[in-house]
Amino acid sequence: MKRLIFAFITFAMLVPPAIAFSQTVKHRRPFQGGAYISAYRDADNAKNGPSKDYRCSGWSYDGHSGTDYAMPIGRNVVASAGGRVTDRLNGCANTGGSGNTCGGGGGNYIEITHSDGSKTIYAHMKRNSFRFAQGARVKCGDVLGQSASSGGSSGPHLHYGSRPAGNGYWWIQDTRKVHKGQCGRNNSLWTNQGAYKAVPGTGCQTVDSDGDGVQDKNDNCPDTKNGGQSDGDNDGVGNACDNCVSVANDGQADADNDGVGNKCDNCRDVKNAGQSDGDGDGVGNLCDNCPTVFNDGQADADGDGIGNRCDNCRDVANGGQADADADGIGNKCDNCPNNANPSQLDEDGDGLGSECDDDDDNDGVADAADNCRLTPNPDQLDSDSDGVGNACNNDNDGDGIQDDIDNCPTVANNDQSDIDANGIGDACDDMDGDGIPDIQADVDGDGLADDMDNCVEVANPDQADEDGDGLGDACDSDTDADGVSDPIDNCPELANPDQFDQDGDGLGDVCDDDNDNDGVLNAIDLCPDVEDFEQNDSDGDGVGDACDDDANACIDDVVICQNTGFQNPDLDGDGQPDDDVEMLQIDEGCSVASSNPGGLTSALMLFALIWLRRRKR
Repeated sequence: MKRLIFAFITFAMLVPPAIAFSQTVKHRRPFQGGAYISAYRDADNAKNGPSKDYRCSGWSYDGHSGTDYAMPIGRNVVASAGGRVTDRLNGCANTGGSGNTCGGGGGNYIEITHSDGSKTIYAHMKRNSFRFAQGARVKCGDVLGQSASSGGSSGPHLHYGSRPAGNGYWWIQDTRKVHKGQCGRNNSLWTNQGAYKAVPGTGCQTVDSDGDGVQDKNDNCPDTKNGGQSDGDNDGVGNACDNCVSVANDGQADADNDGVGNKCDNCRDVKNAGQSDGDGDGVGNLCDNCPTVFNDGQADADGDGIGNRCDNCRDVANGGQADADADGIGNKCDNCPNNANPSQLDEDGDGLGSECDDDDDNDGVADAADNCRLTPNPDQLDSDSDGVGNACNNDNDGDGIQDDIDNCPTVANNDQSDIDANGIGDACDDMDGDGIPDIQADVDGDGLADDMDNCVEVANPDQADEDGDGLGDACDSDTDADGVSDPIDNCPELANPDQFDQDGDGLGDVCDDDNDNDGVLNAIDLCPDVEDFEQNDSDGDGVGDACDDDANACIDDVVICQNTGFQNPDLDGDGQPDDDVEMLQIDEGCSVASSNPGGLTSALMLFALIWLRRRKR
């Protein structure tokens, strides 16, 4: 079967520095079941030269970089020796055909690096059949996947190639011979090379790479000593080399090649140093769409890579989380992007936030001048002139009755009077149909409409209301609002609920300017409550004699004066007259005995006091 030149390029891989192995790794047959060799590697190590196999025969073709084993699609492909998966490609169609360049011509392939640094490749494999992820450790004979005819292949087969340790590519110049022969190697790289055109044997090399006494083919950690072959998750990979010690991680899959297996990697597709997880949600910082806030399930409604819990515009992609007004709402979903309005209030529901909407009800009247800011009312009608437009005023006449139950919503009528019971309040009823509400009638003919008149049935054009009770004096039966009806009120214009009238003249004291009816006004009357026509005031104290209880100045008083007419006593007994002692003098013109016996008694008591003091001396 004719084969295309397999010269696809893969990434150069360095020899793992941790591996130091002197023994050359030998290989077993790289598949299970029957197959035959359809082409050997071109032994001249070059393209555009003579084509020959390891025995210098022509079972090859120019530039062929490996050995082809013809087999049907679905045959198990196995690792020819133990090692680690260092490169792989999956996704090419299972049948490619001549000239197909998928996978560099090699289709779906796996590359394994062995303990001596050499590499082997298994190409043209079946899509999605791989059992080991990149970075996984494999043993000699482990099934890697299945055969197919992917990439630049004219029929189902396995292309197997080998490369020495060091950098290189999978073209003829960098690959190596594996068969011993005249045009091949001096030492075969097969554990059992087999006859010419026959497939190699299945025996694996006896190797103990880590020197722990367990051969690699039986060692669950062939490159690292693993005491007692401990395997915590029972996945066949020893703890010492398991990239997911506590969780079985099939094939040691490690998508981001960070040494942490997919099953226990908190950031499986991105290398996340130290498995850092700031919000403790189990998703590493480098792949967390909300690294500082727990975002359940990594929810991202707008698919912008920012999790819902920390996205300032969760339903609309907002590049760079732009937020011009710094209100926490991204520009793309902010109804007022240049004015901070974290509540996103939009009272008229027009999509423009109230913070930047100068006409919230969209009635053409700016909010600053609108008497009904949130209810459209372009006519700005305000029946009760209270500054609140009718459209949003539930009590347009301001009478305390809501418009929807007010029988006269435009005219104040808190009593809801409706004499004719026609459902229209008297305040706005026009029973005569003259276009003028009946309430505007002028019953008393004083020139004031009844609805403005404080005395509807009695003419009072001056609208006098002395007590300020809203009822005009002309029809107010209690002008001074003291609870006493005017006809019986002895002072109808001044409140005097007690109706005091000391002089019994029928005029209450609060409005009587001559309480004692002596013809002298209270303001100048020396005895305003006692009739005193003479207005005498003997002692000149401003209180008329008629009401003065001390009119001659010796009733209830003892007048003390300087010694006149009496010998000055020596009250302290020092032999000297008491010149400064004031003695009792009974004024001429008043008789103590006849006018005020009490006064005489006081005088006698004073004399008695003087006599007692002399006796003591």
